[in-house]
Amino acid sequence: MYRIIFYFLAINVLISCQNNSQEGTAPTIEFLSLSKNTIVQDVVGLNDSIDITIRFEDVNGDLGFLQGEAGGTKDVFMIDNRTGDKYQNFRLPHFPTQGASNGIEGEITFTILSACCVFPDGIPPCEAPTEFPTNEFTIGIYMKDRAGNQSNTVETSTITMICD
Repeated sequence: MYRIIFYFLAINVLISCQNNSQEGTAPTIEFLSLSKNTIVQDVVGLNDSIDITIRFEDVNGDLGFLQGEAGGTKDVFMIDNRTGDKYQNFRLPHFPTQGASNGIEGEITFTILSACCVFPDGIPPCEAPTEFPTNEFTIGIYMKDRAGNQSNTVETSTITMICD
């Protein structure tokens, strides 16, 4: 009888260990802040910017690529929620392995440059129509680790773009 209970417990522990090792392999992120909530539209994108700060955690510790390492050049993706298109993408620095579990966590700030206002009714972007003085939008953010695991997607607070 004890032998059956022992085997049952041993199998249960093995299954639990296998499940736990598969959970949490994707990085997780949390939106923390914007440096400001307004930005002026700019065709070139060099006259105004906003800093976005996120918190990240990766239990596997495989964020960022070494210089010249295969796998990709960008690992943080920002999506303009007005259009669903890419806003800007970034490459994380390589993070050194820390501790036995190789997990890493921290905060990182990205500077995004201004872009163009987006208008309804076929008005071309980057114009300054008086009937649409501003655009309100958010940016969706996610990242991928070296294994290709995608994090959750977070959304910034509302940004107001001044269109004139």
